[in-house]
Amino acid sequence: MLRQLFSRVTYSIHLTANTSLVTALARVQATVVTMRLRASHAVPV
Repeated sequence: MLRQLFSRVTYSIHLTANTSLVTALARVQATVVTMRLRASHAVPV
């Protein structure tokens, strides 16, 4: 419940923030997730 509220607040902040900043954060997050998936599942590129 608290976690959902926190992510909603963070999402609102991101929406009102600089678009390029949000894009950069999203790219970093996607990269980290991809690296974790490759490390855990050993998925070839």
